[in-house]
Amino acid sequence: MDATRASSHSSFREPEAVVGIDFGTTCTGVGYSIGPTWPPPKCIQKWPSRVVNPFAFKVPSRVGYRSGRRPKTWGFLCNPDEEDVQIEEHFKMYLNPRFDDHYGGRQTHHEARTYFKDFLRCIYNFIVGYFLDTVPRWADIRVEYLFSIPTDWLAPELSAEFEKLVKEAGFGRDASRERVRIAMTEAEAAAVCAATHHYAVDDVILVCDAGGATSDLNILKVKNAGHTTELGALNHAEGINVGSALIDWDLEMLIRERLAAVPALGGERERGVMARTMVRGDQFQVAKHAFGSEGAVWPTIPLSIPGLDKRTCGPDILNGELSIRREELQRLFDIQVEKLFTVIDEQLMTLENNWPNEQISYFVLSGGLGCSPYVQNKIKSRYITASQARNASNPLLMLAAEPQLAVAQGLVMDRIQFISRGRNVYQDRRCRTSFGVLVNKPYDEHKHRGEPVRIDPLDKKKWAQNQIEWLIKKGKRIPNDGIRKVYQHKIPLDNEDEVWQAEIVVSSSGRPPSSMRGDNVRTVCTVDATFPWKTLRRVLKGRKIDGIKLMTTSWWKKDPQYILVEFELCVLVGSADVKFLLKTRDGKIFSHDHVHVEINWEQEPRPAIGHGKKPLEYPRRQRS
Repeated sequence: MDATRASSHSSFREPEAVVGIDFGTTCTGVGYSIGPTWPPPKCIQKWPSRVVNPFAFKVPSRVGYRSGRRPKTWGFLCNPDEEDVQIEEHFKMYLNPRFDDHYGGRQTHHEARTYFKDFLRCIYNFIVGYFLDTVPRWADIRVEYLFSIPTDWLAPELSAEFEKLVKEAGFGRDASRERVRIAMTEAEAAAVCAATHHYAVDDVILVCDAGGATSDLNILKVKNAGHTTELGALNHAEGINVGSALIDWDLEMLIRERLAAVPALGGERERGVMARTMVRGDQFQVAKHAFGSEGAVWPTIPLSIPGLDKRTCGPDILNGELSIRREELQRLFDIQVEKLFTVIDEQLMTLENNWPNEQISYFVLSGGLGCSPYVQNKIKSRYITASQARNASNPLLMLAAEPQLAVAQGLVMDRIQFISRGRNVYQDRRCRTSFGVLVNKPYDEHKHRGEPVRIDPLDKKKWAQNQIEWLIKKGKRIPNDGIRKVYQHKIPLDNEDEVWQAEIVVSSSGRPPSSMRGDNVRTVCTVDATFPWKTLRRVLKGRKIDGIKLMTTSWWKKDPQYILVEFELCVLVGSADVKFLLKTRDGKIFSHDHVHVEINWEQEPRPAIGHGKKPLEYPRRQRS
């Protein structure tokens, strides 16, 4: 497990420049804004390439290796024609160890972490060089790097691991002038960008950011428009594995099957290389991007087979080309579109159940797949011209101005609004998963029948073990100042160095269980703490400290046997991360000279077990 020390202090002041990085499955975009005027975000459009002076909104998320595991090329510099260079891509999907891979295990989780770090290291070095060449005194400017994470990364340990890898790649290396923040989910960032374009107060917007391998949905209500944009979430954001890269993968598998019928094309490995080259090539990519437009009426797409003699024939193979029929490509698109429809319908149903009087005003599309004319036409047909949804009776379809840059720009827009105007774009958000803490509760024979029970040797009272106190449940509004709960811990006088533990659990269920015996609950991290004995010794000497008391095991005993510590566990649920603070009963944050705190993130999911270090106790009476 990775241990990181919580800290409430930082030497980093307000940033003088903000850089938003949208790491995508197929391409990566970088937006930025520089103070003190904080203009609307610009995006880097000039990237290293084998072509002279290329201009592109985003750079391919690729890294190339030659004879070893040190990267040789990246982005546009990767040349698929170099036989001694192995190009790795699509590693974003495998950063999630729970990614449901139907494509033959292309990468391991460990390999994906390596490729990701190598690629980000190239991005970091290029960004620094780019700004050193274009912005005066960049070496002295305080920079904040903002990252988004996939919306379907519900497990907070993924965010913690992502941030760790980002820093290992070089971001935030100089802590005095660089800071890294995992700022928002991709759905939220795309929605920020979409909502800053001429919408009115009380407009309800369904934002669909359909990208390379993930698509994100968010339903928002505009609370303030104009110079300051403020949004309220009407539902928790949703993310699914739908995107244009998955169309490529499905086509690659189809091409491999066709090539297998031609023995002259070699073995499985050779056919795999051919299929991947054909899918990456301009012939298919141009046809895919145009599919569904008025001019794209061809019955077949001819794809050149690398190195094939034009006299070789096979199923759908003629003159050295493999023909993909229009209906075959349409079927691959429809697989992705149908998955998208399912999630949109679920979002609309949830909106109707929770907010029956709200009507969708606009349906906003962004992202690479969202640019597709075919996808736009399918969505327009289902939800705009012939909508069956009660709460989407007359919406308008809107396209993001720069759909592939929505996430990078949204990251920057949200941050610079707070810096310049003191207001976050999101005024309230909905929790994507339930967070709880494992505790011992005072035993109740009706509530705790069948649960494990313990008689505490210090207070001689009966406690039900392995109970879950839910701090916030899925779909509920997230308080801006965090969630606070009061807990207590007993410290024996003969064991002053005892470590107590808050075991944090999560559940994706709409009705999470009340104890660890239930289903769909698992541990994501533990918060361990130890009070230095010098602090407790002050209490023994008669000094009064709020929330810390000397206690005896029985009323007739005069000498104290243990110290009872009461404190607040404060959980700050962010858009893309979760943080934990310990506070005294008067609301002060514990500093490191008062208490040592460690957060240990689970690298692999496991059920909540409630064993190990001593857990928290839920007081018999919660103080207000």
